[in-house]
Amino acid sequence: MAIERLKHLRLAAIKSERPALMRELMLLGCLYIKEPDGVSTVFKRESAGFENAKSEYERLLQAVGISDAYAPPILGLFTRKQKIAKSELFDDSQLEAGIQRADAIISDRERISAIDAEESRINEKLDKLRPWAPLDFPLELSETEHCIIIKGFLPASSDFVSLATEIRVRVPESQMIKASSDRNGAFAILIAMKNNCAKVLETADRYGFRPVFLENIRGSSADNIAVLRKELAALEDEKRGLVSDVRGDAASRSELKLCTDRQLVKKDLTENSEKLLSTYMTVNLEGWFPAEEEKNLLALLRRFACAWEITELSDAEMALRFSGKVGKEGMNAFMPLACRTVFLSLTDERDA
Repeated sequence: MAIERLKHLRLAAIKSERPALMRELMLLGCLYIKEPDGVSTVFKRESAGFENAKSEYERLLQAVGISDAYAPPILGLFTRKQKIAKSELFDDSQLEAGIQRADAIISDRERISAIDAEESRINEKLDKLRPWAPLDFPLELSETEHCIIIKGFLPASSDFVSLATEIRVRVPESQMIKASSDRNGAFAILIAMKNNCAKVLETADRYGFRPVFLENIRGSSADNIAVLRKELAALEDEKRGLVSDVRGDAASRSELKLCTDRQLVKKDLTENSEKLLSTYMTVNLEGWFPAEEEKNLLALLRRFACAWEITELSDAEMALRFSGKVGKEGMNAFMPLACRTVFLSLTDERDA
């Protein structure tokens, strides 16, 4: 496949015309603007708001993804994209509202994620509390004046009745109370006089009894479970409302996608604008364009107060341009400043 012939452009324009010039160059879609080399005391690079435009584009794109996840669009196999003229992509009158909507959707999703995490934490706490629900006693209680109270777990490989009997026989003042059991073992409370604690614990240890610690829990298991279930119900109600809001936004998802594509154009425009070098009165750029587009490019440039120099690229320079070894961009293809979209289909007024 033959390599497309390129020409080199150096351009100086009046700074006040930069926005209009860049817009027209983007509509033409044939000029690749080169990243400046080195630092100059004469020229400087000025911000065009690229980082902010990039952040806003990413938020819009994220919001569309969230909307699609919660309310998947119903598309046919041959559903066509909505069409839009290139010039309409520069209408930013609704962008602010679109970005605010996107931020609201993202905020709702972040809150949903936070609720999911909180529900997970509460459910873990409930799992720890449920084995003790049959016993009506304050879980924070670990001792009295004369007794120790140890909550623990006995594996299924050990027999609870045997352990409870042996403890009662060896230390009559002690007692094992089963709270609940499952296939893995039994949850129980060991009560012993403090002066007999060592003998009781030695017996329980031989059966594999291990203490269970419930930190920062006060009151009975049943009371705590009731409180946590109320918290879960409130969180579920809040999450249901948030999900409903996100799904409700899907009704105007096409407008959000339009804003996303318009913001993409703004992002690309500001990124390329920041490649220009400025003086007090001028902006200057260097780049390449296909030789076959020279007529269209010159017609555009003559509408502005600017000066330019166009030169041919040698075969060696052409090969270098396509080798990926030139400039910070690592350019391995000709990627001009041009309108591009993610969600919409572009039409060109010149072809209408």
